[in-house]
Amino acid sequence: MKTSEQTNDIAAALAKAQKSIEPVIKGKTATVNSRKGLGSSYSYAYADLASIWAACRSSLTDQDIAVAQSPEVNGQQVTITTRLMHSSGQWIEGSMQLNAGDTAIQVIGSAITYGRRYALMAFLGIAPEDDDGGKAQAAAENAASRQQQSRQSSSQSIGKRIEEKPAAVSTAPEPGSSTKPPKDPPAERIRAALKRAHCQKLSQARLVLQWATDGVFGGEDPLKAIEDDAVAKSTLQRIIDLHKKYELKPEDWLPAAEAWRDQRATQTQGEQA
Repeated sequence: MKTSEQTNDIAAALAKAQKSIEPVIKGKTATVNSRKGLGSSYSYAYADLASIWAACRSSLTDQDIAVAQSPEVNGQQVTITTRLMHSSGQWIEGSMQLNAGDTAIQVIGSAITYGRRYALMAFLGIAPEDDDGGKAQAAAENAASRQQQSRQSSSQSIGKRIEEKPAAVSTAPEPGSSTKPPKDPPAERIRAALKRAHCQKLSQARLVLQWATDGVFGGEDPLKAIEDDAVAKSTLQRIIDLHKKYELKPEDWLPAAEAWRDQRATQTQGEQA
C-alpha cells in the first residue's frame, strides 16, 4: 500500500464513510454449464460492480472521497491499482494482481471487472451479504462447523472417491506392526488429481485450481502457492467439496474450469453493456 505523506484527513473521512456504507447484497446469480455434453452445471451468487458502487458511492462523496481504478495488462497478468483521494489532497493507493488464465480480450475484461470488485470491497472494508441475511449467516456457521468436523475426522473414504490413488510402493508395515503408511502431502495429492484431470499443460492445471477455488489465488501462481502446506490443505478440501456437491469426475474438471472462465467473460460483457 502507498499513501500520501499525511493521511490524517483521509483516514478520518474514510472512517465516517464506512459508518454509512450500505450492505452489499449478492443479488446476481451465474450458472456455469460444462461443455462437451457433460450435462453438469453449478450456480453461484455474486455482487456485481454496479451494486458495490450503489452501496458506497453516496457515503464516499459525502466525505469528499473519490475513487480511481486503473488496470494494467501484461500478457495474462492483470494489475488493478485503486486509489482513494480526499479533497485535502491526501490519498491511499494499493494494487491487486490477477492471473486471467488467457489473453483473449473477453477473459482479460472479466479479470479486470473481477479485480475492480474485490479491490474496491477490500479497500472499503465491505463484506457482501446474501439476499437472505439470516439464513446465509446460519448456513455459513453450519458450513464452518461441518468443515471443522471434516478436518478432524478421517478423510480416507473421501480420498478414495476423489483421489482413487494407487497403492503405495514399499510402504507396507512389517508383519505384526500396526504402523500405517504415511499419506502423501496435500500438494502431491493435488498434482496427482490434476494428472487424472488430463491437465497436460501448466496453464490447464492453473485454470483448474483457479476454478476450484473461485479465483482465490488472484495473480499468484496456484502451482507455486500449493507448496505451502496450509494452502494445499485448503485447496484440496475445496476440490473435495466440489466433487461431493456436483459429483464431477476428475476428467470433468478441465471442461468445467473452461466453462467457468468463459462464464466470467460473458458476465463481464453483460456488466459493461
